[in-house]
Amino acid sequence: MWFLQTPDEWDDLVRTLRDGGVRQDFLVQEHIPGDDTHQLSIVAYVDRTGRMTACATAQVLLGEHDPTTIGNPIAMITTPMHDLMDAAEQILGAVDYWGFANIDAKRDPRTGTIYYMEVNPRMGRNSFYATAAGADLAGAVVDDVVRGVEREPVRGTEEVLYSIVSPLVLPYYVRDAALRRRVLAAARRKVVHPLLYERGNWRRRAYVAANRLNHAKKLATFYRRPSASGF
Repeated sequence: MWFLQTPDEWDDLVRTLRDGGVRQDFLVQEHIPGDDTHQLSIVAYVDRTGRMTACATAQVLLGEHDPTTIGNPIAMITTPMHDLMDAAEQILGAVDYWGFANIDAKRDPRTGTIYYMEVNPRMGRNSFYATAAGADLAGAVVDDVVRGVEREPVRGTEEVLYSIVSPLVLPYYVRDAALRRRVLAAARRKVVHPLLYERGNWRRRAYVAANRLNHAKKLATFYRRPSASGF
């Protein structure tokens, strides 16, 4: 990932890559300002008839800052953003989409405009927040592909704190006071982690604890202080 400020910087980068033998295509995007909390997530399942039968949305609270995994959310709060869901349904419908969709978006703090950045055609680790919010993605694909049932569309409406990292670090990184209060209230109700569930044993809990400690160490190394840019 490179941040370029001028056309001359772009020309220099292209020249360096070309001289180094690189021949792949590159994606150039406008840099939308704002920290991690301006990022939004939409996950959905579209059945074989083109109906979006499960969908949920979340606001990112904190993402990875390790250069090898930067951009992956590690804490989100689910909230039903129906305008995002409606737009996602139109976008996916326009391309005759079928299957899982994991969509990244970002709200421009200067204008409030929401930009859809990419669509990943898979269900990732963080997609579990949809089930926690009330939209069961696994059930949607089983009904569609295994059972052949035309189910009614479901949207996640529950507000849930989904966090891979220890929720204790979130008040430090969430800079907006109102959002911080929402996060703390959600944490008091319940914190959802995709690897912690009823049948989990002590080994799984030990792994999750070690993983959370590792995330805390990486944040201390690569993102010591929260910033308006997220970098």
